[in-house]
Amino acid sequence: MVDIKHYQMVRELNNGEHVNVYVVKNKENGEMGILRLMNGSENHEDWKNVYRHYGIHITKNKSLPSLKWNDVWDDRPFVVLDGTEGNLLEIGQVLTGRQIDQLLEGVIHLHQQNILFGKLTRFNIWIKVTGDLALYGAGERTIFYPERKMSIEDDVKQVLAFIKNYSEIPDHHFDGLSFETASQLQEWVLAQLAIPKPGLVDKGETSKTVFAEPEPKTAEVPRIEKRAFPSSSTSPAPKVKQKKGSLVKWLGGAVIAGLLGFATIGMMQRDAEQAGKEEKQQQLPTEVKTENTDGAVQEQVPANNTADLSKAAPLFSGWEFIKQASTKLGNTEYTIVAAGQKRDEYSGVVKIAVLSVTPKGEWQKLWESPEYESYLSEQEYYVQSFLTVASKDAQKALLVFDLPDGGSMGISEVKAITIQVNGNAEEVWSGYGFSLKQENDVIVVKEMGVKKLSIADGKFTIEEFARSESAPADAKTVMFDLDESGMVTPVNEKLISLKAGDKLAFIPVNPEVKRKFDQGEISIYTDVYNGGDGVSLANAFTVKSGNYVQVDEAGEFHFVLEFLNGPEIDFDHPEPTFIAEVGK
Repeated sequence: MVDIKHYQMVRELNNGEHVNVYVVKNKENGEMGILRLMNGSENHEDWKNVYRHYGIHITKNKSLPSLKWNDVWDDRPFVVLDGTEGNLLEIGQVLTGRQIDQLLEGVIHLHQQNILFGKLTRFNIWIKVTGDLALYGAGERTIFYPERKMSIEDDVKQVLAFIKNYSEIPDHHFDGLSFETASQLQEWVLAQLAIPKPGLVDKGETSKTVFAEPEPKTAEVPRIEKRAFPSSSTSPAPKVKQKKGSLVKWLGGAVIAGLLGFATIGMMQRDAEQAGKEEKQQQLPTEVKTENTDGAVQEQVPANNTADLSKAAPLFSGWEFIKQASTKLGNTEYTIVAAGQKRDEYSGVVKIAVLSVTPKGEWQKLWESPEYESYLSEQEYYVQSFLTVASKDAQKALLVFDLPDGGSMGISEVKAITIQVNGNAEEVWSGYGFSLKQENDVIVVKEMGVKKLSIADGKFTIEEFARSESAPADAKTVMFDLDESGMVTPVNEKLISLKAGDKLAFIPVNPEVKRKFDQGEISIYTDVYNGGDGVSLANAFTVKSGNYVQVDEAGEFHFVLEFLNGPEIDFDHPEPTFIAEVGK
């Protein structure tokens, strides 16, 4: 990256269709900023006028960075705005109540100054290390699409859709909603989040009543549990996922490469009334549930052996055992446990420990991890999957587990721990994923792509696979491209013929489209998992990882591919990019 004027390029944030975005440092005074460089050499005056107006009217709003520089470099206009340490909003990251309020305050202020934001994506949202939110790119949409006459109602509609995807307000609360102004939307959102605001919201609602799920239609449908949203302005900021280069890995755009981890409507369903629940502290379940490609609970994987932990309870006073596994290294059998402790109604901590039994039959603790935070209401769900593999020489074992974040995207923080033959252990890797799966002696982490974790030659190893390269060999493929407007288009036919049980893979046609797809800038939505009843751009229809879908039933199914920086697509009734007619 070359420097622009007196700004040193620190890192690239986004290489978009219309604008490239960078973190920069002023070489004269050391101040950090966000530089937005327009692609192309047309519309110079429109760009300058939009930012002149912005610079005059946007000066003292916490969510809207002030303008520092408005200039031209290499025949391309650019601006520099205030910037602090932080990261772009990640795919699937859940905004706190305070951040959503800041987002709406920023949009309201823009409207008061006769500025329409335009298209709101995560590439416009900056999460500071303090947890505060800042909005970038206001008004730019009118420059690139002058023929589209946007209104305040259009702005509010796309902000509402954005909040639906990045908040913990259940999807059914959005049904049939529309607002004429951002202030009306703000009043509704803050009532849903049970955040009091003098003169604006006084609904007497609580987060518990707001986030209660509707009763299931039949007794056979398990109730979906969600944690209540932190409502205080002092709520902890969400964890900022680490970037790795310019790829959106977790973040970089999401996680990229392999098998399909589609988590249906929010979080994985679970049976809260399972038999033996009251005895789980004495004898843990002998099975671990993992997630298959359609987001449902797949076949249960045995967690090796279980042990009666009742006599080990004194080693964990005040804690409850929630998961266990075992592994044999050398001549010793080790029991690995996850223990949880609630801190309040909606959060707690969990830790991992390696135990063994002495020749006298006494339990001893050989190693213990740090405490990991959880923001779930039930401590039995602090850890979802708990998988182990051992090396062939039985000298080292690998434990991989996930810590669900409770958000509607079903994302978990994933930890990998190696255990030595003497029982000592260490954390060797941390990342993010939608689900875990054990395949023989390999543990698969499904991000937007795939990471395969294993022990080889006594060493912990990771194999990574790009999203576009994750389809199995027997999948049927369709090619897609981007047109000049940024719309995803089929290379050949839009209509596809399949048979029940076929896998359909989506393949980018050239390196640039592949880069965008692998970085998470192109999303896939489908109605395969709701029986072909129609698709929208909501989280519930998102193919969260990989590039293929298995279609198990006959019928007509729809697939929408959307480029984040492309043209507007109808949120509720998008035109399908591909249609699959599936026979028996």
